This record gives sequence, C-alpha cells and structure tokens, in this order.
Amino acid sequence: MMWHVPLLRYLPSFDSVPANITAENLRYYKINNLVQTFGWMVHLTWVFLFLLIGNQFMTVINVFSVLIYIMNIWLNRRGHHFISSSIMVLEILLHQLIAVPMFGWEAGFQYYVLIISLLPFLMPPGQWWLKGLVLVSCICGFIFLDYQYHNVVPKFTLTIPWRYYFNITNILFSFISMCVSGGYFVIAISETEEKL
Repeated sequence: MMWHVPLLRYLPSFDSVPANITAENLRYYKINNLVQTFGWMVHLTWVFLFLLIGNQFMTVINVFSVLIYIMNIWLNRRGHHFISSSIMVLEILLHQLIAVPMFGWEAGFQYYVLIISLLPFLMPPGQWWLKGLVLVSCICGFIFLDYQYHNVVPKFTLTIPWRYYFNITNILFSFISMCVSGGYFVIAISETEEKL
C-alpha cells in the first residue's frame, strides 16, 4: 500500500522515487523531498511578497534560495540525503542572519532556526560530529540573533500589518513544517517497512 500526500503528489517528481533510492533509504529520501519542496514553495512566495513591499535585496536573496532548494532536490534524488539536508540548514541559517536584522525580531524569521536543526538527525545514521556541528551552529546562530537584534531597530521598516503578517505566517510555517515533517516521516517509515 502506497501513501500519498494530497496536492503535493501533483508536483513534478514529488511522489516518484528514483530507481537509485534503496528501500533502506526511502524514508530519508521522502522526508528530505517533502521539506525541500515545502522550502522552495515558501521562498518562492517570499520572492513575490518582498517584491510587493519594495525590498529588492530580499527578493534577490529568495530567488537564490529557490535555486538552492532546486539543487538540493536534485542532490536528494541522487541519494545524497545528508548533504542535501545540511545545505538546506545552512541556507536557512544564513537566510535568517540576513532577514532578522533586515525586518526585526518581531517579524519572526528567527523561528526557523529552532526547527531546522532536527532535519540532519532524521538522515541516515552516522556522521554524528557533522550533525553535532549543525546543531551547535543553529544554537549559536539563534543566540547571536537574540542577543544582537532582539531590541534593535530593523534596517527595513515594515508597516504594522506586514509585521504581524510575517510574524504569524512564520510561526505557522514553523509549526506546520515541523508537524508535517514528523507525520510524513512516519508515513515514509511505513512505506519502507512495506518495501522491506
């Protein structure tokens, strides 16, 4: 029995599994594919939102982010699950190191740093020192953002409705991505057990 995620199955290549992905690695491929797909969709949304509010710099940053996610999906489909997830964590960390000073602490972009450290630990066992390094980088990045920018005037002033919009959607995206990833990981494990 195959499990499917509504709507996402209609994205090109989302619900297909490349021939080189073994049954043992299916769960890692699936969770990475889900998170990377969700990631490029969110960043593509931000391309248009930042263009709408008149911040060309963040628009360009998010165009590059979408391209990074596309590259990560390509890497994941070739079996490089840990590399793909690590690049994604690095992209998100760097993205928030730019977005938080740009829009301020109240816009909520820092929330993503809290949840991304989990993904490398959902990848194949091993490489623990690299996974630990990713975790330490996320912890240090969040502490730095909190210490440096919690009470600092942002470089780009958002109107109150936009600030609330970004804060609420960033909270929603963070919770949804965490819950959907956990749920989908369980689905991927079930698929792996069936294939084995």
